[in-house]
Amino acid sequence: MSAYVILEARVTDPAAYEEYKKRSGPILASHGGRFLVRGGTSEALEGDPVEGRIVVLEFESAEAARAWYDSEDYREAKGIRGGRVMRGAFLAVILVAIVSNAGASEIAPRTLYLVRHGFYDHEDPGDPDVGKALVPLGVAQARLVAARLQAFPAMTAIRTSTMTRARQTALVIGESFPRLAVEETRLLRECTPPSRRQEVMAGLEPGEPEACVKQLEEAFATLFVPSNEGERHEVLVCHGNVIRYLATRALGVDSEAWLGFGIGNCSVTVIRVNPDGSMKVLSFGDVGHIPPNLQTGWDAVDRGLAVPRE
Repeated sequence: MSAYVILEARVTDPAAYEEYKKRSGPILASHGGRFLVRGGTSEALEGDPVEGRIVVLEFESAEAARAWYDSEDYREAKGIRGGRVMRGAFLAVILVAIVSNAGASEIAPRTLYLVRHGFYDHEDPGDPDVGKALVPLGVAQARLVAARLQAFPAMTAIRTSTMTRARQTALVIGESFPRLAVEETRLLRECTPPSRRQEVMAGLEPGEPEACVKQLEEAFATLFVPSNEGERHEVLVCHGNVIRYLATRALGVDSEAWLGFGIGNCSVTVIRVNPDGSMKVLSFGDVGHIPPNLQTGWDAVDRGLAVPRE
């Protein structure tokens, strides 16, 4: 984590300042510091004009900057400059720079694990925020995907759509990650974005696809970004249309092609957001953790967990 020291040097004794530079330069280098800016022309865009030379020093860390400033060698060099060479808030600027940088974090990758909810009661006519709950098969699928997620690096967050089938899937997954709270967001709710398939578009209400795009673009802009809190691994429990649309956005392809993907219940899609903002789809719709006779999502048939009738 780099640290920067910014100061304004107002020289009142040029000869003493030259001696100070000869002494301080090698000391700076011995602590891993270097000059980024030293003098030159400056212009105040706001506030009072700058009266002296602007100097910016860079160190590998705030600790290295503090060690330089507090070192015995530099204390002797400071004695040369005293009040004859530089005036102003030299010490205050150094401390502010170090403290401010100490709380900063490097930009790091964010890996997202998009999980489609488990199989649910398709016959329930109730509101999806209240009804359409998981059936026993869906609960079993959720437990299997939870075990799969435990094999990845330690998760740092679990977020879910507010719809019942997603919330319940997230709660089952959350049992395997007791230190993480399940966070709900309406940005991950199921909706239908524009598609090349005209028969799909014909069944939508006016404005429905546009509203869906607005929602999912906000989700993409909010969640699919690098981390400034160190490397992150986050579970997003949501829906088939949502995952397929977001995958097209991560790939940078035509988002209206989302229906070209098939996606099973409790499948895992892994997308990594790199520190520079670029993205890589590491896997899509992985259902290898679910036995074939318990896989669903390509139809509405409940494979069931009940004992067959005699």
